[in-house]
Amino acid sequence: MLSLKGIFLKQKLLHIKDDDNEFNSLRIFLGVTFIILAFGFLFNYLIYFFIWLFQHFDGFLIVIIGFIENFIIANYDLNLEIFNNIINQIIAIGSFTALLQMVLAAFYFVNNRLVLINSKKATILIISSVIEILLFGFECLPYLL
Repeated sequence: MLSLKGIFLKQKLLHIKDDDNEFNSLRIFLGVTFIILAFGFLFNYLIYFFIWLFQHFDGFLIVIIGFIENFIIANYDLNLEIFNNIINQIIAIGSFTALLQMVLAAFYFVNNRLVLINSKKATILIISSVIEILLFGFECLPYLL
């Protein structure tokens, strides 16, 4: 039995051919597609979890702007809906920038051999992103859905 196995392996080694057929490329394409779909579902549920977790945390700028809006509405009787929409979009952009800086700083710390950045710069980046998150809050999360 072992001699037959050796003969079979020897014949298989001598007869080397390319395995670039249509089925292998189709399997690779389907595998990559399924991995992308899985990460999409994972991040979608992760964003819902973050929204649930941080729903009561507003940034300091939102609280200050809320006080200013209440003062203006009470004293001057103005409609601030357009102002509120524009400011909300600007704060969401700042919040997205802070989250992106946080992810990049974590990437720099994990892959410090592959990325040419000083650890002091990465530390400054993560401290600035935490300050921006305190200022802007997590207002970009609903826009990521």
